[in-house]
Parts: sequence; structure tokens; C-alpha cells
Amino acid sequence: MDIPAFLSDVHLDKVADKGQDLQYTRFKFLCSPEDDEATDEEDGDLKVERRRSTDYGWDVIGIQHRMSTELGLVGAQVWRGALLMADYIIENSHLFDEKHCLELGSGTGLLGIVLGQFTKTLCCTDYNAEVLALCKRNLDENKRFQRHPNGVSVSKLDWFETPVGFQVGLETSVLIVADCVYDNELTDALFKTILSTIKHLLSATQNSLTCYFSMEKRYNFSAIELKVVCNEYDHFCRKLFALESLELIVGDGLKVNFAIEEVDRDNFKQYFCYERTDELEIWCVTVSTM
Repeated sequence: MDIPAFLSDVHLDKVADKGQDLQYTRFKFLCSPEDDEATDEEDGDLKVERRRSTDYGWDVIGIQHRMSTELGLVGAQVWRGALLMADYIIENSHLFDEKHCLELGSGTGLLGIVLGQFTKTLCCTDYNAEVLALCKRNLDENKRFQRHPNGVSVSKLDWFETPVGFQVGLETSVLIVADCVYDNELTDALFKTILSTIKHLLSATQNSLTCYFSMEKRYNFSAIELKVVCNEYDHFCRKLFALESLELIVGDGLKVNFAIEEVDRDNFKQYFCYERTDELEIWCVTVSTM
């Protein structure tokens, strides 16, 4: 029986190198020139101060990836939701400046490379061993973008199991998920993992968190309903908006509040080269205690 292959629209125009399991693509993006000035922080880390210019130039992130995969390996491809989120991060870098971040479903590591330019620490997570190795390789080969030496790490995280041995840093205040909405069971496990992480962090040191979801709505024809549907996206929305009525208590009896807002794509520039379709969305969830 043939296993269905899935191909990201990002790779449609690429001519694959014959006989190669992994392909290499240079992702060109718009950035502002920087003068780097190194200073020592109190904790001994080397911090790179960046003085940003208003004149934009181009830079390139080189990514190894697969051209097409079965469903369980789609993380080895680059998807447009990650590029949309990368645009948002570059435009709104102040929201991530010196923050401690956790990325769920990091895939090839492209978004982690972009985030690493601004964050204090970033933990990139995924489950599949091949995808994790690919993520680490791409991050290592693009270390010049990292703001802090050794500020980006890679860890295995299985959403379907209690993450034995995985401990998110207690200073984490930003969670990011890009292009992980394509299977309802996976979405259920994702929200379970996020809620567990939120409860852990808010019960410890944090009093507020921000979660970002970036995705592309994918339509298909349902032979049962005899119409075009977007069932996986609809399921995600039900899980997302159910947070508003969720009774979640943390710490010393503090109630958790979820404020959900869709990010307007027209309010930030496009820095990467891809087709920014109407099906691409970013949702921001602000989590705080009352």
C-alpha cells in the first residue's frame, strides 16, 4: 500500500537535487543592517548590542529540509505558517527581546533561527528523532544569527505523553506554535501540553504568558458532507475559544484568564519571500492570573 506524500507549497517551485534525501534552500529575508558591539553581562554571558538602522538590506538563512514526506514527517518541510510567524517576529522584535521562549513543533528550525536573533533563551522542541536532528543541524549551521552564544537549545517533547525528563524553564514567558494544525488528535494533545505548561509556569514564577499560534487553513472536499470543509482548522478554533470559559486554578487559588485575539496580517510587513494568502493566520493568547 502506497503511503500518501505531503508537499508544502513553499517547495513547489524548487527543483529537487536528484538522489538527495535532504534538499538545501536559501531563504532570503529583509533585515536592517546592524553594527554589533559586544559587552559582558553580569552573569558572564557575552551580549551583542545591536544598533539598528532604518535602511533595509537582505540576508539569507540556509535550511536543509525534505521536499515531500508522509504525514508523520511533515516537520521536515518548511511551511508558510512559519514564514508568516517569522515576519511577525521580525516586525515586532521588541515583544521577544531578551525573553525566554518555548517553541512547540519546531520542525526544521527556521523559526527558531529567526527567534534566536532576539531572545535570551529559546528551547525548540519536537518529537520525531529525524526532525529533531534536522532542527539541531540547521540551528548549528546558522549560529551567526543567535543573539546569545548557546542561547538556543533543542529538546524532545511528546505531546501524547507526560514529558518525563522535560522541564520547561521557569522564566519562560512566550510559547510559539507554527503550522501544527493538521490532525485533530494532534491538536488535542497540543492543547493538553500547552495547558500543562501554563499551569506549571503560573504556579511557579510567572504571572502572565503569551502564546502564539500561526497556521494555514487547509480545505478539502468531504465525500460525506459533499462540500469543501476545513475540519482541522474548525477543530482548532473550538479548542482555542474553549479556553475563554475554562476554569483553571493555579498556585494559591488564582484563576487563569485567557484573552484571545487574531493578529491583523496587514499590520506587519512581509520580510520573507512567499505567497501570503488569506488562509494564513496568527492568533495571540494572553494568559494571566486574576
